[in-house]
Amino acid sequence: MRATTPRAIAEPTPYLQAIRAILRAQWRHRSASTAKPRYPSSVAAGTPRHPPSGEGRWIRIGAGNWGAHMSLIDRGFAIAYRLARIARAGYWELRQPVLFGVRAIVVRGGHILLVRHRAGPHPWALPGGGVDRHERVIEAARREVYEEAGVIARGERVLGVYEVFHGRYPNYIVVYVMEARDTPRPPRSIEIADAQFVALDQLPPEIEPASARRIAEYCSGERGITALW
Repeated sequence: MRATTPRAIAEPTPYLQAIRAILRAQWRHRSASTAKPRYPSSVAAGTPRHPPSGEGRWIRIGAGNWGAHMSLIDRGFAIAYRLARIARAGYWELRQPVLFGVRAIVVRGGHILLVRHRAGPHPWALPGGGVDRHERVIEAARREVYEEAGVIARGERVLGVYEVFHGRYPNYIVVYVMEARDTPRPPRSIEIADAQFVALDQLPPEIEPASARRIAEYCSGERGITALW
């Protein structure tokens, strides 16, 4: 059951309207499209690029310009990340572990922190990852934000606890709401290609649908949620 705080307004805010528009567009595209998955998916429809401030308009790169805008090292990282994802999925299918992870909604003014993974159909997502053995859950959230975006996050309000049941291994995710003042400085890695603070009403079109839902819940003032991811 969801526990929500009273809403001050009856009509959806512009933030919620923008998030819902993105989700509806993703659903229409997925329902209407019968083509095979794109490779690389984040580039075939155009990868968002941004000005140095991290808070500007989206500049899209066409599929035909991929090689011109990615260095050999970045392409190598993208391929390595895809192979690592495949290997991880195979390992999980064999071991069938119970996964426990975190995500973080990190806000700064009217902006929210997103990271862009090097592969996947929806590369933009909330930062997060797995909880290490003997690690506090809140510390895991702070660590993941710093490792993926180079941002020091503060706060420990829980938005909700979510369950994911894909394949033969369950995944439980705790989502925290935090604040930060730093400018993202993501380390160069095979997993994360970029990290930016994005305006809540200008989310990238290739955002992970579950991350968009969590942002919508945050914007509507919900908390103490238990639901499917």
